[in-house]
Amino acid sequence: MSGRVARVAMWVVVGIVGLVVLLTLLIAPVGKAVINRHGEDFVGRKIEVDKLLVNVYTGHLRVGGLRLYEDDGQQVFVSFDTLDVKARLMQLLNHAVDLRRIHLSGLHVNVLQYDSTFNFTSLIDHFASTDTTVEEDTVASKPWAMRFKDIRLRHARLSYRDVPLAKQWDVADLNFHMPGFELGGTERSKAGLNLALSQGGRLSVGADFNSTTNDFAVNAHLQDFNMQSVKEYLTGVVALQDMAGQLDVNVTVRGKLDEVGKSVVKGTVQLSDFALVDSSNVQVVGLAKLLVDIDKIDLENNQYDVSQLTVDGLAARYEQWNNGSNIDRLLRPMQSAPTEAAVEEPMPADTVVGKEESSPMQLHVGNVAVVNSSVQYIDHTLPELFDFSLTKIDVKSENITLNGDNKASIKAALPGGGHLMVKWNGNIDNWKQHQDLFITVKGLNMTQLSPWALAYTAQPITDGVFSLTSRNRINKSVIGGENKIDIYRASMGSRNKEIDAPVKLPLKTALYILKDKDEKILIDVPVKGNIDNPEFSYMKIVWKTLGNLIVKVASSPARAIGNAIGAGGEDLEFLAIDPSQHGLTSEQYHTLNTLTSILKSDTLLSISLVQQMPLAENDSVAMRYERLNHMVKAYMIEQGADTNRLHVLRGAEEMPSKTGYEINSEINIE
Repeated sequence: MSGRVARVAMWVVVGIVGLVVLLTLLIAPVGKAVINRHGEDFVGRKIEVDKLLVNVYTGHLRVGGLRLYEDDGQQVFVSFDTLDVKARLMQLLNHAVDLRRIHLSGLHVNVLQYDSTFNFTSLIDHFASTDTTVEEDTVASKPWAMRFKDIRLRHARLSYRDVPLAKQWDVADLNFHMPGFELGGTERSKAGLNLALSQGGRLSVGADFNSTTNDFAVNAHLQDFNMQSVKEYLTGVVALQDMAGQLDVNVTVRGKLDEVGKSVVKGTVQLSDFALVDSSNVQVVGLAKLLVDIDKIDLENNQYDVSQLTVDGLAARYEQWNNGSNIDRLLRPMQSAPTEAAVEEPMPADTVVGKEESSPMQLHVGNVAVVNSSVQYIDHTLPELFDFSLTKIDVKSENITLNGDNKASIKAALPGGGHLMVKWNGNIDNWKQHQDLFITVKGLNMTQLSPWALAYTAQPITDGVFSLTSRNRINKSVIGGENKIDIYRASMGSRNKEIDAPVKLPLKTALYILKDKDEKILIDVPVKGNIDNPEFSYMKIVWKTLGNLIVKVASSPARAIGNAIGAGGEDLEFLAIDPSQHGLTSEQYHTLNTLTSILKSDTLLSISLVQQMPLAENDSVAMRYERLNHMVKAYMIEQGADTNRLHVLRGAEEMPSKTGYEINSEINIE
């Protein structure tokens, strides 16, 4: 009896084992058939699998040739060549998911965007549950452990197409490797990602994570990224025709996963061969190289530490029209969506409105260098086109900070062979406390400024070389400045009567008079004042000083010329003479000699001596006045004065304040 029972039991076991083996053998073909025939019921879309291998004994799953189609059932949305998974199934009994291998090869994902929807939106909607009731789990359960080993993604491709913009991005040869990852474990997890962009560039990402401390470190390296590939995404805010350049970024981010805002960033950013071309096919900005070496960016403490900032070959262009600039035309106006008026709710009486205090910004830039650069300024608003360029710009600075003094120097070449140099020492954050600015301009061809002169004075500049030495210091809001102007052979053209110039000054006359015998003009313009005064204006003081000088010189050219030739010009406004005297005194002869010397030194100067005498009571007095005029004029002609430019006139008054001759002079340049 016992032998019979044993045989029956053996056959039962054999049958069960055979059934289990049969079921395990049927899992793969049955599963493949179910997926191919009824996959749409599960995921809402047609799905196909070429190969399926399942081994429950070894925990091995292998899927080959899977294709998930679009809603139309024709175009492929996601596909892959092989998915190979190895698991330790017995660990499920210990509430652990232990995957020893996850290998995915030949993945291809094709993403399409239609405005605010994507070609995977229907998948999300299919799996979205309409039941929002959350069942409360009242039974305590053992937590699950999650362990993953040898995670690999090989030769994947991602395609993204923005249909409205007709813009496509392709990521080719995407590779990912993570040796291991454990949730709740004590081991550090590492991962690596590499991919190539079909538009140009490669991205490598390495990550290190400690699940116990939540510490993470991510290193990302973007190489040779083609800036032209993002042009279409900027068209909403920038009117571009073209953009070019290669971007290289190598940054490391360290922090805690639960406090990402407190992360610290370090790395380098380099932009090469960059060009920004506006809608008029004009390059606005060009750049051979930009290098930023970041030592530390600490967002939590508002700290920014840059060890090096290098700009090589910058070429910037700025154009101004009456209705705006090329920068205004480049930047599109932002369209703000209409919003409904918000109804403010009353605030409780005990509510205190506070402002979260943040750390003051700490900025440090170790080394700044701008080389081989240029800036072009074009003004179309003037009567004549103004086109001015600074070339060979060289900027150097070290240890720039917001607090404390900084030093910087600028050198540049001016049009026509001139040079500009600027040296600065001052405080950025509290700029009114201390500034020391030294500027020199050497050999500027003044005809380059002719369009500005024509617009503001109605007279063009036809010749001249300009030099300037300016030193300005600010100490506790008080400025003291010294400006020394050196002009050689300056000349102005004829006034354009069709231009209503805002500045009406006798510039041609003033320039002519101010020149010395070597055709040089030397002018000192001091500036003093408190910059906190609302009425203070640095340029207003400069122009007022120059304007007063020009008016003073033009109104009394004889005095200015007398000073220039060393003949003296202090007493050349009035020649005092007693109407009853019969001859001239030595002082009067000296004044007439001086006036004669001035006339002889300048052939464009005319002098008028207007007689200031009481009204003649009789003919004898009138004759005496006339003889006095004849004597003065005859003496000056005898000394060499030009009769055509010397005028002695009657100008008797009833009761003059003083008697003699009022001396008037003018320059006839026009």
